[in-house]
Amino acid sequence: MSTNRQDAWTKEEDQFLAHTVIDYIKNGRTQLESFKEVARQLNRTPAACGFRWNASIRKLYNEAIEEAKQLRKKYGHPIIEPETKKHDTFSLEQAIQWLEKVKGEFSEQSFGKKDSLYNKIVVENERLNNELITYQKLIAQIQQLIQEVKLNPDD
Repeated sequence: MSTNRQDAWTKEEDQFLAHTVIDYIKNGRTQLESFKEVARQLNRTPAACGFRWNASIRKLYNEAIEEAKQLRKKYGHPIIEPETKKHDTFSLEQAIQWLEKVKGEFSEQSFGKKDSLYNKIVVENERLNNELITYQKLIAQIQQLIQEVKLNPDD
C-alpha cells in the first residue's frame, strides 16, 4: 500500500490541479470528481486536493472558472448513461451525437467572416504579411549592396 504525499505543492501540480478542475467544470462534472482524479495522479488525498484548490488556487482562476461555466451552459456536455459513466467512456452512438452537436455549434457560420474577431485576425494577418514582404525586399537590397561593395572595394 502506498502512502500519500505530504510535501509542498509544486507549481506544476498546482497548474495540473487547476486545469483538471476547470476541465471537469467545463464538461459538467463535479469538482469532487476532479479532486479524486488529481489525487490519484499525484498520489495525494482527494481532501488535500480540495483543500489546496479552495485555499490557494481557486482565487487565481476566477475568470477561467466563469468561462468554463459559461461554456458548459452554452454548449452543454455529453450525456453519459449511468452504466457508461462508471468507465468514463462513450458508446459510439453517443460520441457521434455529441460530435454532430459540436460540429453544428462550431460551424463556419458561427465563426465566419461576420465575426469581428475573425475580421481583426484577417486584417492583422494581411498587415504582417505586407510587413514581411517589405523586410524581405530590404534584406535583398542590403545583400545586393554588400555584394557590390565586395566587388568594388576601392570605390
